[in-house]
Amino acid sequence: MKCPHCNKEYTGKICPYCEEPYVYEEKKIKKVSKTSMLLAIITVVLTFISFKLPIFILVSVFGVIAILSSSKKEEKNYRNGFIFTSVVIVLLLIFSLGTYVTPYYEQYFGYKKIEKTLNIDLPNEKTIDYEYESGFDNQNISYTYFLYSLTNEEYQKLKNNEYIHEYQNDWYIKNVSSLEEDYIIYDYINEKLDSPKNKLEYHYMFVQVEENNGEYFAHVYKVTKRGY
Repeated sequence: MKCPHCNKEYTGKICPYCEEPYVYEEKKIKKVSKTSMLLAIITVVLTFISFKLPIFILVSVFGVIAILSSSKKEEKNYRNGFIFTSVVIVLLLIFSLGTYVTPYYEQYFGYKKIEKTLNIDLPNEKTIDYEYESGFDNQNISYTYFLYSLTNEEYQKLKNNEYIHEYQNDWYIKNVSSLEEDYIIYDYINEKLDSPKNKLEYHYMFVQVEENNGEYFAHVYKVTKRGY
């Protein structure tokens, strides 16, 4: 080994040249700081509370800023922990933003996918009502609901659509809608404009057209039931 004092090679515990004992350097153990772990735990807890609360997004942003700024002040052996925790929080933040932004996007631009799926024309504007329900009626059913106001011309065009069905108390409509109105339906599983056949597992979209005291509406439902 080499003596750290005189830089000469020797064997043993004491240098024979300068008679200084060899001092073994302790290896630094990399670890995650308590601050970064606490911020990660807070963020994960908030994730399980609600993905859609603005406060979660704000706290996540604060967590990322706090961790990145603190990492500059910490020693190098702590930085791996800060980087790991920062990545976790950034991923949670991105996921949260997606779940928070999606309803707003669908309210303003959801008509594009509906028009393409059902082969219809809708007003190119924000819905007048929007709702998302998961675990509907204590079952494995989830649905998204859109309500659009129509002009008389738009209503008549939907009523004259070649794929429109007359309401016949169908189970797949009754799953989520109490309206007894004509409808157009698309079965995602079989990829065609037709009603689903399987009551245990299905995924479909339908629109019902309604006239109510001289006003016209399109009620759109996107429905999914898992088979477990």
